[in-house]
Amino acid sequence: RNLSVDMLKVPAIIDFSFGLTRFNEWDCVVSCHHGNRIAHTWNLSNFTIGKHNLKSHHNGAKPLCCCISGCGNFVLLGMTTGHIEIFNMQSGLYRGQLNTTHTGPVRGVAINSINTHVYTGGSDGLIKVWSFHDRKYLRSISVSYPVSKMCYHRDSSLLAVALDSFLVLILDMETCRVVRRFKGHYKRITDMVFSSDSRWLITCSMDCVVRTWDIPSGHLIDCFLLEAPPTSISLSSNGEYMACSIVDDLGIYIW
Repeated sequence: RNLSVDMLKVPAIIDFSFGLTRFNEWDCVVSCHHGNRIAHTWNLSNFTIGKHNLKSHHNGAKPLCCCISGCGNFVLLGMTTGHIEIFNMQSGLYRGQLNTTHTGPVRGVAINSINTHVYTGGSDGLIKVWSFHDRKYLRSISVSYPVSKMCYHRDSSLLAVALDSFLVLILDMETCRVVRRFKGHYKRITDMVFSSDSRWLITCSMDCVVRTWDIPSGHLIDCFLLEAPPTSISLSSNGEYMACSIVDDLGIYIW
């Protein structure tokens, strides 16, 4: 009543995460929004906004990134203040935070497939490893430059980290070592995706180039130029098709 469509819109989405394990039982998508202190849940069964608004317990903190656990019960939110907060997906209740913080905004968060370790990346140039069960900090890996984006492959425990220097690192989180370095982009990296078997990493950037990297050999095996900068990419489970969105374009392009 007396509400315009614009008043009902949420701010632009800057990150989202989904988990299909419990999608028939409760909300299974979480989104973070530009300049908004609230992360929203979404219901995939009904294609509607969800029941819960996840709000930080720290004054002025805004969620920048999120990750739903493999079991579908928890979501971790990385905050502008450096905190990582945990919420229950079924109830929307706050379940605590990891016991130390980054010294700048958290730009990436991931949790492994068995809910034992959490990996976070921040603007302080550190990848931090935490115990999920007792929330304790375990160790840090310095990557020398601020982290701009992370992509985690749960089956292989490989973590792709894009830096503000436009370099892409591949870390083996079982050994916490950098195993590959990919250099080629010359503008901000907007998205990354692993192939299902984790042999390829596909990256896109504001330089309008989509690149495919072969992880075992460490080589660039394909690249192509777009007419406009890509903002997001996704790969089909068999690796045959790639979907891509582009700046100032409402369409989804398939290759």
